[in-house]
Amino acid sequence: ISGKNARDGRRVILVVNGLLSMQARAEEARALLTWAYMNFENVTLAQAGRPLDEIPVWMGQRAKVPVGVKESILFTLPRGSLGKVNAVVRAPA
Repeated sequence: ISGKNARDGRRVILVVNGLLSMQARAEEARALLTWAYMNFENVTLAQAGRPLDEIPVWMGQRAKVPVGVKESILFTLPRGSLGKVNAVVRAPA
């Protein structure tokens, strides 16, 4: 993501409503955007083409095969909270 409305490859979208003037909305929007960029970050939970785990194969040439994702999976999380995220690979039985 690039352009004047992006910062560090991220774009935050917000709507401000209910203030008395355009100036008040602009100031509140600026404060909220600053807060969002300072307190949240994009993290990659799974990288495209990189194995995440292995799953068993029934009657295959190998007992297990690696699995991953076709496209990287990114999440926006509160800064420093990646260690609290738990991703699990589940294969159909």
